Parts: sequence; structure tokens; C-alpha cells
Amino acid sequence: MRIRICCKYISVALVSCSFQALAADAPAPANKSDDAQVCSGVGVANYVDQTLEELIHTGPVNLEKVIVKGQTNIHGPLEARNCQFSDLHAIGPVTIVTGVVKNAEIIGPAKFTQVKMGGDLTVTGPIQAKSCHLKRVKLNARYNSLYDAKAQSVYIRQDKSDSSPQVLTLLGDTHVEGTIHFESGNGVVKIYGSHVQVGAVQGGYVQRMG
Repeated sequence: MRIRICCKYISVALVSCSFQALAADAPAPANKSDDAQVCSGVGVANYVDQTLEELIHTGPVNLEKVIVKGQTNIHGPLEARNCQFSDLHAIGPVTIVTGVVKNAEIIGPAKFTQVKMGGDLTVTGPIQAKSCHLKRVKLNARYNSLYDAKAQSVYIRQDKSDSSPQVLTLLGDTHVEGTIHFESGNGVVKIYGSHVQVGAVQGGYVQRMG
């Protein structure tokens, strides 16, 4: 087995990356390398055109053309473009432009553009999703919006600290195939445009805005 340890500065961040040798019978990683890279660090980090086994970071992270095959844990702002994530966990604002994500749990605001989800998306904070393919979505913010997006279902959890109505705004060519459920019983689905399609709405009502 071959293990190499390297430390490198990226911007002002100290990042530690270990390369773990794969077993002889393990499938080759996407970049056809003999090694799988695990990176962790603190500070401001930028990764470009890399395939990682795991990414654990505290501080702002900027990714471009990055594939993370395992866990991604970010405590800080995350901006990703043309990236793929298997299991994304983030505390802080998240912006993803053109990406593929299997599962994601975000504590903070999220802004997705051209993102394809393969599984569950949970956001504790407002979300703006445009031109996205989503599956099972769980939200809890007062205001959320989907524009030209597809989703299997949307479940909006009650925010016990705020009794105001929770609003889900649907625009453009948005389709929600299944149920939109408001746990609080005090929800509003605002629909803009004639192309929006929704299934059943539970715990709230539909308001067509023209």
C-alpha cells in the first residue's frame, strides 16, 4: 500500500490532502488515478479540476469542475460551478451553478441554477432554484422559490419561531409532480404564469398571481 501526505496552501488556507491507495479489486476512480484524495483545511480555499474522495473544510470554499465521490462537509460559504457531489453537508450560504448532487443538507440560504438532484434535498433557510431537476425537497424558510424547475414533492416544515404564512413561489415552467405539504397548516403557493403545474397542496392554498 502506498500513502503520500502533502500539505499545500490554497489562497490563505492550510489544506491537508492524503492520497489513499485503492485495494486491488476496487473500481478505478473517475479520473483513472491509482490514488483517492482526501482534503481538509481551514481558511479560504479554491479547488479547480480535481477529483476528491472527501472534502472537509471550515471557511469559504470555491470549487470549479470538481468531483467529490464521498462526503463533503463545509462550514462556511460554498460556491460551486460544474461540480458533482455525492453527499453534501453545508453550514452557510451555498451557491451551485451547473451541478449534479445525490443528496444535500444545507443550513443556510441556497441558490441553485441548473442543478440535478438524485435524492433528498433539505434546506434550513430560503432557497432559490432555477432550471433545476429536484426530487424530494424539504424546506422550512418563510419564503422559497422555484423557477423553471421540476420536483417530485415539496415538504415545508413549520418554523415554530415565526407564525407568519410560509410562501412557496412557483414561476415559469415549474412542475411539482406530487404533494406540496405545509406542516404548519399556514402555507401559500403563489403561482406566476400559466405553465406552472402542481399536484395536491396540503396545509395551504394556491394563489394564482396571473
